[in-house]
Amino acid sequence: MRHDDTTVALEAAHIKWKQHGGPCEIPNGLALCAIHHKAFDKGSIGLDENMRVLVSDAVNGGGIVERLFWDFDGENYCVAAGA
Repeated sequence: MRHDDTTVALEAAHIKWKQHGGPCEIPNGLALCAIHHKAFDKGSIGLDENMRVLVSDAVNGGGIVERLFWDFDGENYCVAAGA
């Protein structure tokens, strides 16, 4: 999301956690909103080897969960150029 010329609401998430030897480098990072960052760290969502979004079968809830999670299940995560 942008507010005028400023990117807001994005956080950097490690694909391989820093405490497990994951480097603080762009190829090991994802740009996620706070909700998806927490869900990724918890294992509620993940990525396969082809960078497709995987949603855990344990994820449940109402319509907002459908829109925030299940609508993206199996979709490709957009990788930034040069990453």
